Amino acid sequence: MERKIGDIKDKKLKAENITLAAIYNILFTNDIVCSLIVEMLSELRNQGFVVSA
Repeated sequence: MERKIGDIKDKKLKAENITLAAIYNILFTNDIVCSLIVEMLSELRNQGFVVSA
């Protein structure tokens, strides 16, 4: 019985680690994309393609 409880705890810990890694990767990718979009818009504004209101 104790072995089953230990196995369940190990599986839960592994699932939590995978979940945290996936969330971190999503947030990190989102941060990169947002910064690239801001840089692109800034460059377009400097070149005169985007006129701010």
